[in-house]
Amino acid sequence: MRANSTNEARIKFLTLQIKTLGEQIQRDHRQEDYISFVRGILADPRAFTPITDDEWDVMLPLERTAKLLAYYHCLRLELSGLQREMTKVGPGQRILDWLEQPYIKLAIRFSEISATTIALIEAGHHAGLYAREDKPDDLGR
Repeated sequence: MRANSTNEARIKFLTLQIKTLGEQIQRDHRQEDYISFVRGILADPRAFTPITDDEWDVMLPLERTAKLLAYYHCLRLELSGLQREMTKVGPGQRILDWLEQPYIKLAIRFSEISATTIALIEAGHHAGLYAREDKPDDLGR
């Protein structure tokens, strides 16, 4: 796997490579060969040997021609896996989605207003704003 800083960069790289190799497969009229290749993998997945980017980079042109379908298939598998991973909703996203619901936002706002009101009242009591003045008749005198 080539070193890419992010999954998005790797997806862009894979998309470009797949497009380029797909055009080469079409030009060489090897589409039927690719379909047969995939059917063979489905029949016996253990027979398939993945090809890495590093292996592909050091291959001779005749080797590349022979391994083109396998490398193309590896890139497609990796791209579909990355795209699936990128669209997966993790627990953090589920929590954020839950917090974005209108009734949850309303409850949060209400609790914020209540907490602020309580804090203001407590501050007022400490500052003496709400101190109760005793009246003589309240004490029973």
